Amino acid sequence: MKSALRQLFLRPGFSALAILVLALGIGANAAIFGLLDAILFRPLPNDRPSEIVGLYDGDKVKKSSYRGISFPNYESVKERVTTLSGVAAYNLAMVGLTEGESTRRVFGGLVTANFFQVMGAPVSLGRGFRVEDDDPSKTTPVVVVSYSYWKRIGGDVSALGREITLNGKVFTIIGVAREGFTGTSVLFGPEFWLPMGQFNALATDLLSNAGLDLRDRNNHRLLALGRLAPGRSLAEANTELAVISAQLESAFPGENKERLFSAAPTSRISISTSPMQDPLGPVSGVLFAMSGIVLLVACLNVANMLLARGEARRKEFAIRSALGAQRGAVVKQLLLEGLVLALVGGAGGLGLAIVANKILIYELSGAVPFTISLQTSPRPVIFFATFAFCVLATLLAGLGPAWKASRADVANDLKDNAGDDRGSLLRGIRSLLAARNLLVILQVALSLALLTVAGLFTRGAIKAAQADPGFKVASGAIIEVDPNLVGYDEARGRDVYARLLTRLAAAPGVRAVGLAGSAPFGEFTLMRGVRATGNDGKAPAEAIDAHYRMASTDYFASVGLTLLRGRTFTSAEMVSGEAAAVVIIDEALAKKLWPGEDPIGRTLQIKRNDERKDEGSPQPDGRPKVDRAIDRPLTVVGIAPPVRDSLFEHSAPGTCYIPLGADYQSQNIVHVLLATPSGSEAEAAMLQTLRREVRAVDERLPVLKLKTLQRYFSESILLWFVRVGAVLFGVFGGAALFLAVIGLYGVKSYVVTRRSREIGIRMALGAGRAGILRMILREGLLLTGAGIALGLPIALGAGIVVSAALYDVKAYDPLVLVIIPLVLTGVAAIACYLPARRATLVNPVEALRAQ
Repeated sequence: MKSALRQLFLRPGFSALAILVLALGIGANAAIFGLLDAILFRPLPNDRPSEIVGLYDGDKVKKSSYRGISFPNYESVKERVTTLSGVAAYNLAMVGLTEGESTRRVFGGLVTANFFQVMGAPVSLGRGFRVEDDDPSKTTPVVVVSYSYWKRIGGDVSALGREITLNGKVFTIIGVAREGFTGTSVLFGPEFWLPMGQFNALATDLLSNAGLDLRDRNNHRLLALGRLAPGRSLAEANTELAVISAQLESAFPGENKERLFSAAPTSRISISTSPMQDPLGPVSGVLFAMSGIVLLVACLNVANMLLARGEARRKEFAIRSALGAQRGAVVKQLLLEGLVLALVGGAGGLGLAIVANKILIYELSGAVPFTISLQTSPRPVIFFATFAFCVLATLLAGLGPAWKASRADVANDLKDNAGDDRGSLLRGIRSLLAARNLLVILQVALSLALLTVAGLFTRGAIKAAQADPGFKVASGAIIEVDPNLVGYDEARGRDVYARLLTRLAAAPGVRAVGLAGSAPFGEFTLMRGVRATGNDGKAPAEAIDAHYRMASTDYFASVGLTLLRGRTFTSAEMVSGEAAAVVIIDEALAKKLWPGEDPIGRTLQIKRNDERKDEGSPQPDGRPKVDRAIDRPLTVVGIAPPVRDSLFEHSAPGTCYIPLGADYQSQNIVHVLLATPSGSEAEAAMLQTLRREVRAVDERLPVLKLKTLQRYFSESILLWFVRVGAVLFGVFGGAALFLAVIGLYGVKSYVVTRRSREIGIRMALGAGRAGILRMILREGLLLTGAGIALGLPIALGAGIVVSAALYDVKAYDPLVLVIIPLVLTGVAAIACYLPARRATLVNPVEALRAQ
């Protein structure tokens, strides 16, 4: 070890460069491993988490179709099941936390009283919920806060009994969740846990189902999980759940016809009504492949450097052999030197990984409407993994050069410059096939592959940023508000929206104001089944999925759209449910419902989410339940231009717009078409004006978003992911390019040094400096060309693998396949030029005298 450290300090320039190269390679792998460890492998703060399973309500006929679980079904399963020691129900709701004069939107978890026990995470301070808290008629406004929120408000016992305001309602803190507990997802977690009895009071748009009560068996808005009883298996639980499903279908044929309850392992990162595996398998494979390529390129680079070091130390190894050193001892010594370099580089790489993951999570937190709760702090497994990467790097980079260097030819290697007088033809062939050149060719090939994929993602990100949603963006602004977050019911919410639209329309610099339930490229979209009705008023068997958007009278004007035919909504249709039996559809949906026909005056029906058309079970008075699955017929009064609702929506499925009088949701987007000139200062001033106008309407109304439409689109979550893909591949590709260039530069520098006598002879015989320059450049570019030729098929294959994640870019994009090799060639030419220029400065007399 002392000898290895001495060699490290004897050549500080070589050591520093090798350490930097290894830090990049090992750091890339440590960063990816740390991120995936936080998501997939880090132990949960739950007791025996392997016993937790999800409960799902599936369709016996459509095997892949699932829905949420109703509270009565949850209670029925809970009462009957014996293979599970406990069953709990839960869901998330966006709630408004009022602090002082401001209200912000946060996630709250609505849970049954036994949720913390079933999850194996009892509260760490205070108490949890009681059974009566599940009953809407008996519950009291109490809340369990997350550990992170408790720390923000002081982190002491005095927090118990403190009051907080959620959705305009005062709740009393009765407990603090266990540290690190985020519920059923490690990616994010609620800041507040609320009793299930508060469902009806806090059911925001995320949970609402046409006003259905929590105890309505048709209200499938909950998720459920259970804990396997001691000694029972998942297969036994599913056998028992099948029996329970048949019992519930017999008892409640309307609500549970052809339904099958089942249990399956839960995902660590998602909250879903259907069983699913963690979707990071393919993603983690791609990430590890990228980081693995960077590590391989780094190791090839260091291997090249060690080969050059081995050539320079031939006499040293020959002396060792002459003194009796065994070959294994020399290999061991060289591998130990490589391990020292790898460990120092690994320490630096681990630091880079920690910083990189913190930056990534910070950026992700700014792109999503919730707080990221991933814990990426280093733990022992991260250090062990980094050490494993160091050992792997040592073997990849050091074993070959060590084995080659240990083959000492004592007689020749003790002579100065042995081997320099080979014939030019033999030297040229051996030089081309030399290990150092083959390593450079492989580095260039792998770098080209990563850079090509980075180029494809960058092209996709550029195109995504320029994507046209189909309406005017340049002069638009959006204001997202939600009266429900301060406790306003539907009547008061409608009043607030009416006054808000009137006030904003009269504001200076405003051309038009409209309201919509969602915006294209937004964080969520609503899809509904749409059916064209026949002359007899009956609907065909199948419905067409289309975007569903509530809209005001001036919505189309506020986004710069002009109806193709028909009319927009009237003022009466904004307030009256009876008058609002109308609908506007876009051209894409019209062609699907009535191809080649005029849709104006036709009628359609819209299927409500998560509801069946089966006849419901009788009500207490004997009357059948009203069929909620299909709304009354709506008359088509207008045809709108098609708009692009999602970034990855290549073909428009169609959109239907309904007036505010026909439906209500609390969270909405106010679109404002501005008449003011563009420019950052003018836009900032206008946004401040809009904020003041909102405050003038209602000081309590929380403004969730207020930004220009251009910024709204540029900050969309899907566009963020596209950009992150481009950045990740760009970083990995750039690192690989940097390493490849260093390798190419190192090889040519080594060649120039070793061939100084040859260059001196050439110049003494009349060779000009320009000729020497061209010779060295030609040899370097020959290596680059060979690497590009090898790398192009690899790049095409990599592009095909990631093509599903590319936005509007083909895997064989000609522009990328031309520009990236040219860039690589240009950078390689610069790397070759520096040692080539040094070769032209060789003094023939000194070079010959040195021999």
